[in-house]
Amino acid sequence: MVDRVRFNVISTGTVANGFQKEDVQKQLIAILKLKPEQAMRFFGRRRVIKKEILKAEAEKIQNRLAQLGVVTELERLGPPEPEFEPPPSPFD
Repeated sequence: MVDRVRFNVISTGTVANGFQKEDVQKQLIAILKLKPEQAMRFFGRRRVIKKEILKAEAEKIQNRLAQLGVVTELERLGPPEPEFEPPPSPFD
């Protein structure tokens, strides 16, 4: 069965340890071709960066942003994972 669960990619608003905010902003502008005001939106507060995408794409974006120094989280959308219930025992 193909997984169709969707995710949001969220910037936490912080810069990863070992990175400087100014350097991260420059990288976002240069590599992702963002305008300066767009790059500023990654910092200061939580913000959804990409909405309702498949897990593989969300993880790809999260990994790329981590390389640039942006701290992100993935937010799973939709109903929670069903809990496994073992079948009733035939000995009951």
